[in-house]
Amino acid sequence: AAQDASYGGGANNDNFHPTLTHPVLNIVYLLLHAFVVASLVEELSKYICFKMVMHTDVMVTSEGIKQDYHTVYRQDPPPDWIKPKSKQSQAAAITICMVAVALGFTCSENLVYVCWYSGRYLESEIATLMYRSLIPMHALCAAIQSVGVCRRVVEQDSSVKLGRGVLLVPWLLHGSYDAVLMVYTYLGQRHVMHRMFDDYVTPDYDREMFFWFWIPVFHVPVVFCLLSLLVYLVLARRQRTRLRQLDGQEEPPQQQQEQHGQEEPQPQQQQQQEQQEQQQSQQEQPTLQR
Repeated sequence: AAQDASYGGGANNDNFHPTLTHPVLNIVYLLLHAFVVASLVEELSKYICFKMVMHTDVMVTSEGIKQDYHTVYRQDPPPDWIKPKSKQSQAAAITICMVAVALGFTCSENLVYVCWYSGRYLESEIATLMYRSLIPMHALCAAIQSVGVCRRVVEQDSSVKLGRGVLLVPWLLHGSYDAVLMVYTYLGQRHVMHRMFDDYVTPDYDREMFFWFWIPVFHVPVVFCLLSLLVYLVLARRQRTRLRQLDGQEEPPQQQQEQHGQEEPQPQQQQQQEQQEQQQSQQEQPTLQR
C-alpha cells in the first residue's frame, strides 16, 4: 500500500493506480479468471486425474469386473474372489475415488497458498492453512461430478456428455464461488485505496473493513458450500433410485403404478361377490320354505 501511495500520489495525479481507474475492466478480468482459469481448469484437471486411476473398484465395463482385472493385472483366469458388483457399489467406489482425488488437489493447492501467498509470518501461514482446510468446495464439486460420471459409466446413459452432464454444474458452482470472492475482495481493496490515496480515514473505518473483508471471508464460502451440498444430495438421491431399479431391488415406477391399479379393484370384486352370494341366498330361501 505504501508503494502504491508513493507511486500514485493523490487522487488528482495522472499516474493514478489502475485498480481505481479501470473498475469495469478489472471486474471483467476477474470474472474470466474465475470461470476459465480457476474453475474450468481445476474441474477438468480433477476429472483427468480420476481417469488416470487404475483400480478394479472404479473400472466398469459391459463384460464385467473380471475382464477389468485381467486387463490390469494380466492374470488369467482371475481369482475367484473377483465377483461382479452391484450398480450401487460401483457408483459408491467412483464417488469415493473422485472425492479422494479432489482432496489431494486441495492439499496441494493449500500448500501453494501457505508457502507463497500467506506472507512471511507463521501466524498468517497457520491461519491460511486452517481457513482453507475448512472449506470443502473441491470435494463437493468432485462429488457432483461423480453423479454425472456414474450416470455415464455405470448406468450407461449415452445422452450424458462430458461437458453438459459431468462438468457443467460443478463448473458453474465453482466459478460463481471464485467470482464472488474475487469481485468482492477487489471492491474492498478499491474502497480502501480511495481512503489511502485521499489520506482520509473515516471514524467508521473498522466497520467498513468488517463489511468489505470479513463478511466475504466467512459468509460466502459457507453459503456456496451449503448450496453445493444441497445440489449433490438432490442429484444423488435421484441416482440412488435409478441404481436400485437397475439392481432389481426396487420396481420401476410404472410397474408400481400398474400393481396399484390392479390392487385397487379388489374391494370392488369382493363387493360384487358378496352381492352375488346375497342374491343366491335370497333365491334359495323360497325353495326351502316350500
